[in-house]
Amino acid sequence: MARRRAGTPDPPRLACDLTNLGRNLSNHAKWSEAEALLREGLAIHDKADPDDHSRFDAMSLLGGALLGQRKYAEVEPLLVADHEGMKGREAKIPARFKFRLSKAAARVVQLYEVWGKPEQAGEWKRKLGLADLPADVVAPVQGR
Repeated sequence: MARRRAGTPDPPRLACDLTNLGRNLSNHAKWSEAEALLREGLAIHDKADPDDHSRFDAMSLLGGALLGQRKYAEVEPLLVADHEGMKGREAKIPARFKFRLSKAAARVVQLYEVWGKPEQAGEWKRKLGLADLPADVVAPVQGR
């Protein structure tokens, strides 16, 4: 990765690069490869700018990669914390990235649906005003 080879990479940019690479791998269902990059990107975000919406995007994508690997128990606290973190910072999220909040919400609902916990899925749908999600939103997460 060019930023890493530069010697003194800018941590927020490196974290975003890692997150974007993880997003791309997730889009191709390469969950474990995506997981490693997303964990690294999230760790950098945690240190460099823990309050930035990009950190929560990385967290959501990591949750999606874990969800793709069916690591439900590990995914649950991550996706719930991600959604709450994004929701709490909604006013600070640039307009072009606001869609990520709904993607984070959909991942929480999807988790409970694929995990076989319809009661929790229903609670989150009601909480989020998502009574009936379209099938393409609840389809397996592909780095969305």
